[in-house]
Amino acid sequence: MTATAFETKKKIVKSGNSHVFNEWHRLTNGAVTMSDFLDALEWLCDDPCDGGIAKNKLTRELVLKLNKDAEKRERIRHMDEYQMAAYGPSFAYREDKVGGKLIRAKRVYGDVPGAPVTFCDEDGMALYGIIGISASDHI
Repeated sequence: MTATAFETKKKIVKSGNSHVFNEWHRLTNGAVTMSDFLDALEWLCDDPCDGGIAKNKLTRELVLKLNKDAEKRERIRHMDEYQMAAYGPSFAYREDKVGGKLIRAKRVYGDVPGAPVTFCDEDGMALYGIIGISASDHI
């Protein structure tokens, strides 16, 4: 990507019009700050797109990893009254513990064309059940 792409996205975030930042900030009760998000977004937009055998492919993904309390809050938020009666008590959470963090993930492509892409954290561990964006996504 280019510096221009980052500058454009930065203006969107700073103007308050970034759906991604606003939602991630809300989901984590403010744990994802604008400063942290912009720093990670700059890293994301600097993607060298040199995905090993998959030349000219994105290699970076910015991922939001919610903690257990945030996950439970979101599940409850989307339950109807019958689901709440049946499952609600098992989804107890503490609002003061709701949070999450940004992870600078690596895209790992399989050796076979069309193989699924795996997202890994800084330690090389595969990430599952994540919310992520790439440099080509709208923010």
